[in-house]
Amino acid sequence: MALRWRKKPVNKSMRFSNSATKGSDLWDEKTKLASTSFSEGDSVYKKGWFWSCPSNANFDIPHMNTCHATVETESEAKAAAKAYIEDRLHKISARNLKDTFRGIMEL
Repeated sequence: MALRWRKKPVNKSMRFSNSATKGSDLWDEKTKLASTSFSEGDSVYKKGWFWSCPSNANFDIPHMNTCHATVETESEAKAAAKAYIEDRLHKISARNLKDTFRGIMEL
């Protein structure tokens, strides 16, 4: 499975949209698996980049949001998101392989 980052599309309805802080989405061929976003910061969130991913039963990925642990650059957020997704995909691949071998041994 090839994972690719795509820059989020520009929101045409936002008059003062800043393309430098629009973030990116991590996709396999058809499914968005994670996103990076920029927080301007407020009383609850620190200013910086974070990543999130929706839950996905097909890939055994639980919901994750790192908005309370921002990082300095989008590259850092992307690396952390991709590592998390790859770890989840590796775990499901290992489990599927184990189930396959179990099925063969039962024959």
